[in-house]
Amino acid sequence: MKKISLILAITSAVFTMASCNKTDEPYMKDIVVSGDRIVLLEDYTGVKCVNCPDAAVIAHELLESYPKNLVVLSVHAGYLATPFPGEPDYRTEAGTNWYETFGFSANPIGTVNRTKVNNGYGYNSIAWGAKIAEEINKTPEIQFSIEPTYDESTRKLDILIKGEFTQEITGDFYIFAGIMEDSIQGKQVTSQGLSDQYWHCHMFRQPLNGNWGESLFVGMTDPSQQFQKSFSTTIDSTYNADQCYVVSYVYNNAQDKVILQAGQAKIK
Repeated sequence: MKKISLILAITSAVFTMASCNKTDEPYMKDIVVSGDRIVLLEDYTGVKCVNCPDAAVIAHELLESYPKNLVVLSVHAGYLATPFPGEPDYRTEAGTNWYETFGFSANPIGTVNRTKVNNGYGYNSIAWGAKIAEEINKTPEIQFSIEPTYDESTRKLDILIKGEFTQEITGDFYIFAGIMEDSIQGKQVTSQGLSDQYWHCHMFRQPLNGNWGESLFVGMTDPSQQFQKSFSTTIDSTYNADQCYVVSYVYNNAQDKVILQAGQAKIK
C-alpha cells in the first residue's frame, strides 16, 4: 500500500506523453504566473474528430507552460466520440451529461474553469491560452490537497481531500472528484488519416461522487473555514493504475457552475 500526498498549490502536474507533440507556436509561454490558482481545462474530444488531435497538442503545450497551475481533462463526448466497431467506448455518462448541459454539438471544444463566453461555455482551442492565463492570475478563494491511498493487491483506492476557503464569498459550493487515466493507445482519426497507434492523453474515466459532485457548503464562507471529504473506489481492471490520477475541483453552483479551484494527484 502506498500513500501519496499532493499539496495542490505548490506541486507540479507535469506529465509528458509520446502523443502530445510540441508545436512551434508559443502558447502564452511568456506569461509570468503570480499566485497559486489551479485552472481546469476540459477538452471535449472524440475518436472520430479530425481536429481533436491538434487541440490535444495545444492542451499539452499549455500544460508545459503552466505545470503548477493547470489540470487538463480530456472528455470523450458527442457524436464524434462514437467508438469504432470493436474498439473501447471512452464516453462516460458524466461526460455526456456535461456536454449536453453546456449545449455543445461539435468537437473539439473546451471549457476553462467553466466560465462563460458570449453566454455560452465553449472556447475554441485557439482561445484556451488567453483565457487560462486570465484565470490563473486571479486570487484563489479555496486551497485544498488530495491524498490518495492505493492498495495494489486489491486495487482499492481511498481518497482524502482537505482544504479551506481563503476568502469570504457567498454561493452554493460543490466538490467533484473523478478518475483520469493517461497514455491510452487506441484508434483516432487525424489529419493524416486513421491511426491505430494514437496515444490518448488525460482521459476522464469516471466520477467518484456523482456526475456533478456533491454539496460542500451553502451560504457565506468565513476565511480559513475548513472542509474535508473522503471517497473510496476500486480501480477498474481495464485501467492502468500506473497512469491513473484523482482529479478534483470545487465550483459555485449558484454562479453558472464556475470552478474556483482544481487539482490532481497520481494514485501511485
